Amino acid sequence: MIAVSCRAAAVRCACVVVTGLLFVSGCGPGTDAKKGATVKGKLLSNGTALESMPEYVPGKPNVRLTIGLVDEKGKGAGSGAVCKADGSFELEDLAPGKYRLTAQHTDLGLVPENVGTSKATPGKPAAGPSSGGPRSTNDRLKDKFNSENTKITITVKEGQKEIDIGTIDLEKEDTWSK
Repeated sequence: MIAVSCRAAAVRCACVVVTGLLFVSGCGPGTDAKKGATVKGKLLSNGTALESMPEYVPGKPNVRLTIGLVDEKGKGAGSGAVCKADGSFELEDLAPGKYRLTAQHTDLGLVPENVGTSKATPGKPAAGPSSGGPRSTNDRLKDKFNSENTKITITVKEGQKEIDIGTIDLEKEDTWSK
């Protein structure tokens, strides 16, 4: 009986030590484990948000504006995001560096009625440019902003945690460098 009590006390002690180490290392509950910057912004075309449905709805058009980042070597950086209906987006956990923003405005036709609703979190990671997800051949932007052609640049500096790049208008090159 005493051996069981000592073993239980040792397990409780070990749990307290591990929990303390997690908090100190920044991995415990209530801590933000992300180390990189968050980039927020809005993507428009001629001052208007492009059509984007952040969730699949049976019988409705499946149109999405997805964005991503590529580094100076053309490799995907972080995950992509589906823009919200107003064109806003958020890309998280980015290391310092220079990036090019990719955009793809796809129309995959109507979502079949027999397909259940499947949500993608608006403004959060989703399949798309640079995320390793499926590529579409029907980009309404005509591949002008794919990883090979985009000229939209974003720079994340050392120590930056949250960057609001404001509005990028795809039709106005003077808004492309942030």
